[in-house]
Amino acid sequence: MKSCHLTKRSTTRIEFLAASTLVLSGCRTVPPLPIVDSSRFQNDVAKAIGNAMAEAKANPSDTNKILAACRVLHAHEQYRAAGQCYARAYALASKRFDTVYCWGHALASDGSYAESAAHLRQALAIRPDSLPARLKLAEVLNESGDTAAAVEHYRRILSTEPNEPRAHYGLGRTLDGGAAVEEFRKSLDQFPRYGAAQFALAAVYRRKGNEAKAQEITDDLRALYVSNMAIQKAWLPVVRAQTAIYQKKNAEAVQLLEVVTAYEKGQLTGNLSDSCMIPAYLRGEAFLGLQQGPHALGEFQKIEHNPGIIGNCWSGPVSKLGEARAEAQSGLTGEAKAAYLKFFEIWKNADSDVPLLKQARAEAAKLH
Repeated sequence: MKSCHLTKRSTTRIEFLAASTLVLSGCRTVPPLPIVDSSRFQNDVAKAIGNAMAEAKANPSDTNKILAACRVLHAHEQYRAAGQCYARAYALASKRFDTVYCWGHALASDGSYAESAAHLRQALAIRPDSLPARLKLAEVLNESGDTAAAVEHYRRILSTEPNEPRAHYGLGRTLDGGAAVEEFRKSLDQFPRYGAAQFALAAVYRRKGNEAKAQEITDDLRALYVSNMAIQKAWLPVVRAQTAIYQKKNAEAVQLLEVVTAYEKGQLTGNLSDSCMIPAYLRGEAFLGLQQGPHALGEFQKIEHNPGIIGNCWSGPVSKLGEARAEAQSGLTGEAKAAYLKFFEIWKNADSDVPLLKQARAEAAKLH
């Protein structure tokens, strides 16, 4: 029998969510500031965090000083510490929009979508017309698997902001086929240099089998961003690798993705709140295609082991399915069953007819 115990990481997460729940439920106990060891960071970061925390500790009832520390922690991707900090700021001044809005962001970046949505809704109750909060809520709902609610929110935004490129891009991510193409096109009509929308549009064409159109967009990206090293050394190899996977050239995809390894934790989606680690995800898919389950599992686990980097990106929940498939392919039937169950739990609010979900259910049913 496996022994179960709470790790420091898991207890930190429990404290993070407990602070959120207690404060929002009306408990007026003021949570303590987080304990942050700034010495483990590089010099400039350590100085910024150390100074901000010192100011907050010297002024423990000053909401502005507390929020300043929260934002510094948040900016340096210390999401759980930032969440505890926001909890204190909220307890001191519960009607501030910026507190609950930023707190919602931090929770989303840590993968706590339900709590994030609750905070974002509270932010919108304070400031109903906030476009950033409306967009973030729709994004969080989509990443949590609640596609129908996400579509509703994006359409509601577009009813008042019809030329908002981020809303068209977000709506496109909830759709497929021609409907997705239409939304990505509308996004690019408003913001032609929207790299994430270009990348997504090429991916849709590739899934539809229109490789010529996908290649045309890829060539446009290469020409448009000729001096952009992120595009040339990361985005384009990823696009070419995705093409190779679609064409069942999995060994070629693995080779193309080797050059991206150094950048795979960097910003590839155009969403400043997350990274996605798309190269690792695609490498996992390629290894599955090569029937190399253990290698595929290692790639998908990179995503699971970096929640602060992944944030609320699609690759987080979808990689759980990759892990299940890799474990099944490796002969780890018990582990695969558990991984499929975890995937279904994450997607329990998703539309039942989502193709990926239906395929996963069929795969899990075959495990004995």
